[in-house]
Amino acid sequence: MATLPSVRNVHEVERRLLELVRARAVAQGYEHMSTLIEDETRAAGPPWLAAAAVLKVVDNYLRSGGALRLRADVDGRSRSGAMRRVVILGGAGAMGRLIARDLKAAGDVEPVVADLDPAPARELDVELVKIDGGGLAAALRGAACAIASLPYRMNLAAMDAALAARVTTSISAASIT
Repeated sequence: MATLPSVRNVHEVERRLLELVRARAVAQGYEHMSTLIEDETRAAGPPWLAAAAVLKVVDNYLRSGGALRLRADVDGRSRSGAMRRVVILGGAGAMGRLIARDLKAAGDVEPVVADLDPAPARELDVELVKIDGGGLAAALRGAACAIASLPYRMNLAAMDAALAARVTTSISAASIT
């Protein structure tokens, strides 16, 4: 999660947001929730997050030098089954294109770039979806996973769209812009 440097209670804010996201997922009937999260956030977060199964470790995430852990939990059970179609909302932006490129290179998912203007991602040779009047939920139809590579202020809209489209896994890779 990204917070402004001026925020003094970062861990409290992160814990509250994680609890809100989890409550929404449980209310919608989801059994699992995944998040790519820093160890510091996990350690300071709610107990259910600390106990969640680690599905994957991503070293040097986006060439940051830091390691992130993909964790899954809502009700204490880890997610099983392979993800196929992964839609990256805001995928034509700089961070979204890196995510799409890395997913394509991994070879076990089908990355889809969904953006207001997906043209900057043409060189990636992935499916491109233009987000138009149908909105985010229409772009997410048929997705196994949604990655929100959007400004942080759009995270709730992205999550609502993922819930409306019945996407089983949602990941935020938000920026502070």
